[in-house]
Amino acid sequence: MDKLDYKDFLQKAPIGYAHHRVIFDEANNPIDFIFLEANQKLGEITGLYPNYVIGRKMSDISKNKMATKFDFISYFGNISKNGGSADFEHYAEVSNKWFRVYVTSLKYGYFSLFVSEITSLRDAIIRLDKKKNLLSVFFELSQNLSNFSLEDIISRSLELAEHQTMSTISFHHFVGDDQSTITKQIWSKNTIDNYCHITQSKLHNNVEHGIWGKCISTREPLIINNYDTYRESSHTPSGHPHLTRFCILCQSSKMN
Repeated sequence: MDKLDYKDFLQKAPIGYAHHRVIFDEANNPIDFIFLEANQKLGEITGLYPNYVIGRKMSDISKNKMATKFDFISYFGNISKNGGSADFEHYAEVSNKWFRVYVTSLKYGYFSLFVSEITSLRDAIIRLDKKKNLLSVFFELSQNLSNFSLEDIISRSLELAEHQTMSTISFHHFVGDDQSTITKQIWSKNTIDNYCHITQSKLHNNVEHGIWGKCISTREPLIINNYDTYRESSHTPSGHPHLTRFCILCQSSKMN
């Protein structure tokens, strides 16, 4: 493959590509790098289009396009200095995307990147892991149902709900026939161990004492995405975990 074929291939490649020259200080430490080549796919994936990045320093570009805690200059610069290659996954905070990055250096002071977006793949893996965990819990419960108390089953279900929703707090309250008095309270182990430190005397014993009481009275789900600005939020007692967002569902044998 001659040079023109090579260039054409990289420009039409289905993954992002860029080639760079590293700038070193007097102590031979990498302090910046310059984009020498880039293909259109890199721009489509990352927003770093050839007409914007070629000929520019990374330090100039990162101020506007790539706000991140990852030290690209040191990482890629050291590879260009020592040779070799590496591949890793990187999360870009600005675009909320995940990328698979392969970097290689064939000549001192230069390196090339190949980038592909893997956000959908990671999301699919997370969904699959959740389903596998769900099935394993159902299997566990079905195999040991006779050995579990009601509290055990609910507690395990709460742990599952936390995992599925990436939450940190979960609970299940039983409300009496008067639709006011709470007769039993079950919290997940994670909630008790790490988040809620309220004394027994301060626990909710009436639906009116909790904002979730609205869910019981209306028989409708209550979803709050910003508790601090929720107009009906009330003061929480000492030891109560800070609330950011939550979802409450009402289960009732008397629901219409």
